[in-house]
Amino acid sequence: MRLLKGQFPYVLGLPILPARRVIAIDVDARNIKIVLAQKFLNKTAFLRKEVVDLPDYIENNEIAQSTLKNEVASIIESLGHYPVAISLSQHLTLSQVIDLPPASQTDIQRMIQGEAHRIAGLSQTKIIWDYAPLKPYGKHTHSFWVTLCQEQEVFKAIDRLGIEKEEVCGITSTGNALITAYLKKYPETVSTVLVELGMRSTTIAILYEGQGIYTTSIALGLELFAESLSSSIGCSTQEAIDIICKKNLFYGNDKSDLYCSLIDGWLQELYRIVGEWLTDNFESRLNLQSLQFVLCGNACNEFLIDYLNKKPTSPHFSQWYYEDDEERTYPPGFFAVAKGVSLQALGGTAQSASLLPDELKSSWQKLKIAQVIQSVCILLVFLFLILLGVGTWQTAFAARQKSILRSQIEYGLKLAEQLENTKSVILQNYEKLRTVLYKKQVTMDTIQTLELITLSRSNKPMWFVLFADEQTYFNAPPLSGTNEPPQPDGVVIMGPLLPTLEHSATNKVVVRPGYVVEVCIPEEGDTMRKTLSQLVSDLKRDPRFRNVDTIPFEQRRLMADQKTVLPDKHFAIFMELATNEFQSLQATNEPPTMETGETPTPTPVRMGVYDKITPLTQPQQK
Repeated sequence: MRLLKGQFPYVLGLPILPARRVIAIDVDARNIKIVLAQKFLNKTAFLRKEVVDLPDYIENNEIAQSTLKNEVASIIESLGHYPVAISLSQHLTLSQVIDLPPASQTDIQRMIQGEAHRIAGLSQTKIIWDYAPLKPYGKHTHSFWVTLCQEQEVFKAIDRLGIEKEEVCGITSTGNALITAYLKKYPETVSTVLVELGMRSTTIAILYEGQGIYTTSIALGLELFAESLSSSIGCSTQEAIDIICKKNLFYGNDKSDLYCSLIDGWLQELYRIVGEWLTDNFESRLNLQSLQFVLCGNACNEFLIDYLNKKPTSPHFSQWYYEDDEERTYPPGFFAVAKGVSLQALGGTAQSASLLPDELKSSWQKLKIAQVIQSVCILLVFLFLILLGVGTWQTAFAARQKSILRSQIEYGLKLAEQLENTKSVILQNYEKLRTVLYKKQVTMDTIQTLELITLSRSNKPMWFVLFADEQTYFNAPPLSGTNEPPQPDGVVIMGPLLPTLEHSATNKVVVRPGYVVEVCIPEEGDTMRKTLSQLVSDLKRDPRFRNVDTIPFEQRRLMADQKTVLPDKHFAIFMELATNEFQSLQATNEPPTMETGETPTPTPVRMGVYDKITPLTQPQQK
């Protein structure tokens, strides 16, 4: 026994789901028609078609039969050695509509089995049967389509082809194959009579409301016509068959009255069978002219169709449809039975008519389940491999990205180190110039502040007795031993610019960079206060200063010449400078401080070109 792949197509030794394939074989008296069919999802395709011609002497010639079996096996092997489905001649089977009362599925199967054995009669051979529910029609409200045959006929058909019985996955009758093939193409067809004019018999199937409800066969076929014609014209049977298929024997020079009479007799028998069915189903209200007849088979051609349609009161006859141009080289419906057999074997048909023995049906069901499990396992392995590959790629990609990031970080660190070294060199070079630039800025601030003070006293009755930088001023001894002069009423003081002395661990006070100017205003009362307030406001408007305010008495220092001072009209103003961009970071974070209680020696004012602070003298007396 050869190893079967199963119904699934294989790629690299793996079954591909959900596609299924089957090899269908239709055996006629003169030909064996082989079709490779594939069903994927809900679409069926016929991939290949093969034809094997049978010699006349094959029935009594063992050598010819052996040669035929080898040829069939070779074709099956070339098609992929898929499971095989075969057809049985219609006269070997029986299909019938039976009505049953509503019941459970188990009871229905039991009743159909009993009805099948009743129909088969007293035969001692085993009966194979199948059934399918029908849609209600006419007087049939709960009917079933039952097909049956003798088991020995199935095994004879398998043995004739030289196929192992385990390779056969489907068997059906010719009539059911015709019904299945036609309804696949025209599922909503009108009432139709399918007629296959074969070599030795004619198969008839009746369709009503889109379902098959009657099949039978008559022993009239092309061989019988050819034998009668050959004896009349003096030629062989095969030559007579060729003449019937290729020439118009109904009209013209090749007209044969004998052949016309043979066809008329065949047609009358066909009408008789259909008429009996119409009589039995009178409730359908159909007649012969309301039915369409579709012909196929070896003897069917356009000459026959034309002849039948020209008969008076004849129903409409048409040829079987063609699937593709390849089929046009054969008579209409040449592969119709083989296609119907493959559709039945692939499943999904409305009218199941499988005549496969139970033991083969069970083994194929187990094989199908095993192959599905195998395919699912292979699919899971394949998905696992894909996930493993994706994970490996992601890991490799992450490692590569990590390596790139590490290289970038190392490069960044080297670059940062280079930048730090460059910055250090730049800062060193800058530090060499910073002191000069800082002193230049201090000198400019001092000169511009002196110019501002000079302009602010013009046309005003006041004089400045002192101008000093903040460190020089606050390092001088404070005013002590003197009484604090009364603060003029109405003078706007925004709070001490310098923090109140805090007695911390170092007992130091922080002073802000700027200048201190002491002024005397020889006016009285409100006039003096307004002059002082106006002077402070004028100095505040200069953008050079961050803040300008008077200095409280307790924070003032003794630096001015007391001869130039009017005690009750003497004021100190602190002008806090904005940030000097050339001041060192250390100088900014550690502002100058002063320890209270000490009397340091005044140091020169840091004014660039100026060496020390010089008190301003009182204006000259006129």
